[in-house]
Amino acid sequence: MRFLRLLLRLIKYVILIGIVLVILWFWKNNMVKEEPVVNVSIPVVRVISPEYSSIKTEVLSGGIVLTESTITILPQVGGRLDELLVEEGDTVKKGDLIGKIDTTSYQLQVDQAKAAYISAESSFKRVENLFNSGAATQQTLDQTRAQYEAYLSQYELAQLQMSYTDIISPVQGTVLIRHATNGELVGPQVPIVTIADLDRLLVSINIPEVYYEQFLDNNISVSMRRADFPDRVMDGDIVRVAAFIDPSTKTFEVTCSIDDPQRIIPGMYLEVICLLEQVSDIYVLPFDVFANEGVLWYVDSDTSTAHQARVEPRYTGEDRFSISTEMKDYLFIIDGHHFLKDGQEVLIISERE
Repeated sequence: MRFLRLLLRLIKYVILIGIVLVILWFWKNNMVKEEPVVNVSIPVVRVISPEYSSIKTEVLSGGIVLTESTITILPQVGGRLDELLVEEGDTVKKGDLIGKIDTTSYQLQVDQAKAAYISAESSFKRVENLFNSGAATQQTLDQTRAQYEAYLSQYELAQLQMSYTDIISPVQGTVLIRHATNGELVGPQVPIVTIADLDRLLVSINIPEVYYEQFLDNNISVSMRRADFPDRVMDGDIVRVAAFIDPSTKTFEVTCSIDDPQRIIPGMYLEVICLLEQVSDIYVLPFDVFANEGVLWYVDSDTSTAHQARVEPRYTGEDRFSISTEMKDYLFIIDGHHFLKDGQEVLIISERE
């Protein structure tokens, strides 16, 4: 019995060892194989193709709208303002009556001067007749004539001052400000109204001095827009260019007119775009492709390798520059070019539109 028990125990150990060996054999032959390791040493890049387009060289500035002709009207005589016949926003023509000053005192001066003039005229004619008949001397005639002419001048002056009680607009334009009201005492130093010609509006802008020579040529297109209505663009013209550079700001003043100033009034702020140059039908790239000054990287499609190219743009705009026609089919690296070596293999992951 003892031998039988030892035999059975031995058989159990053999079976257990066999099971372990079978498990090890299956594990060795059926274990999960590892994924192949990707060679991460190849840098990835994003490329862009040249665009067939145009380049604009523009200078953007801004200024306040002004009127070319703004006149503040002051009365030529003093007195009480009987009527102010215009309101702010009214349009007036040259020669229109815009106000009246009380005429009472001026009418009295006219009447007094007229009476003195008539008396002097009568005396002069009487002495002239006496002189012609030999009854008066030349000296008496000259004194009477001088007195007559003096009273005539006083009469004409009184009439002129009387006419000044009618306040006449000297220009055509729009009333911007009413400075006085009916019943107010006014005089030659008291403004009545301010009138401006809103059909002729100007904008003055300051331009950096590096553009001075180009602005002197006066071959520059000008357009304008309000900041709150950027799609409403108005054309303009350069009226004058300052003859000096402001040493404190290193800028010069350019005055522009507005061709069709609809819904534009003095005091508004306008953005002014000065087109210095426009070149069409060229191949262009964004400035982002530059790795450093003047150096670009492109991918050789046949070998998938990166190479340097040095360019000197003939034309540059606000955000892009031109390249030669020979490079129009190149794929230029726009992302991932900062740590490349010339001739290094690269992997293109996408092309920027």
